[in-house]
Amino acid sequence: MRTKIFVSLILFLFNSQNVFSQSALPVGEGSDIVEDVCTMCHDLTNITDSKRSPEQWQFVVNQMVMQGAPLQDYEVDTVVEYLSNSFGIEK
Repeated sequence: MRTKIFVSLILFLFNSQNVFSQSALPVGEGSDIVEDVCTMCHDLTNITDSKRSPEQWQFVVNQMVMQGAPLQDYEVDTVVEYLSNSFGIEK
């Protein structure tokens, strides 16, 4: 009986790790940067629940950089384009 409970617990933890490690972001160039950088300060629902124009995303990303988000200059355009395509007003 103890063995069954132990095995069940191990399987549950293994499966939970796989579920929690999956990204809630659509696949695309820039998704890895968004996931790595943006989740340093907040969770992904701040992004996935937002619908913004490219200009609005540019403003938000610039604000985050000014507040310390560790994005390189060359990554900013990639992130803005990804966010605009994935979480734009039309989406």
